[in-house]
Amino acid sequence: MKTAFHILFSLHVLHEYFENGMCDCLVFKPNEKTAWCIKKYGFKMNESNNGFTFYSSQTDTTNYLNYIQNNTETNCFEFDIISTNLNFNAFTDIPTDVIGQFLFTSNQVTPATNALVFQNNYTTSTRMNTMGTLKIYFTDIITQTEKGIQNKYQIQFASRATQWRYYVINQSQLPLSQPEIVSKHNISFEEATTVTIDSGKKALLFSSGKNLMKMSEVVKYKFDLVDKSATSNQSGKILFRGLPNPNPKFLGIEMEEENKIVTSPMYVYI
Repeated sequence: MKTAFHILFSLHVLHEYFENGMCDCLVFKPNEKTAWCIKKYGFKMNESNNGFTFYSSQTDTTNYLNYIQNNTETNCFEFDIISTNLNFNAFTDIPTDVIGQFLFTSNQVTPATNALVFQNNYTTSTRMNTMGTLKIYFTDIITQTEKGIQNKYQIQFASRATQWRYYVINQSQLPLSQPEIVSKHNISFEEATTVTIDSGKKALLFSSGKNLMKMSEVVKYKFDLVDKSATSNQSGKILFRGLPNPNPKFLGIEMEEENKIVTSPMYVYI
């Protein structure tokens, strides 16, 4: 006999770093107690690209969850959150000076259109094998169900904003008059300064300064390096068309005016 299942709750994860807005690099693994509960009490979990749907074989949600809680001392479904993308913490807007974990709980949500959005709690933690915990409490499922509200949960992540830094190495020894970074975007870079990079070579540093830009999976900003003549109003000679956008593998931390700034260093050879 085929068992009929109905949806108890669902979860979708969104992240503005990704082009389609869907975060497909997180795995939600039931902890030991929840895995036992799924097997013993006839629940089912179907994973999707950016979340999962959790099913029950019972239609009387209130009595069934109360029965489980009274007989097992379990009051929630708990999941460990594991990232399959090694750069997740780099491109996600989280503190850089704290080694921590996300904690998402169903009693801390904000109602939105067709979804209950979790509050992003990021706290200090020594756990290293996961990046967070998700807890869906029985009482919250019951409350929403009795109100006729579907338990559609949503996690929303913001992309990290960084100060973009282009280090231009003039390895061809081109004569430069007035090098600048130009774009159709309403974003300006500070005037170039000469610095020495780790290799010992001299470079021109172009910094976006207080203009912090969010990292993205796809190129969202197009900048060109040009050399303008000091005696002409012409747009200048293009030295490098289509400068690179940041790679989340490479982040820097700099102090500016006693404030810690996350930077995206990029090296350009002309």
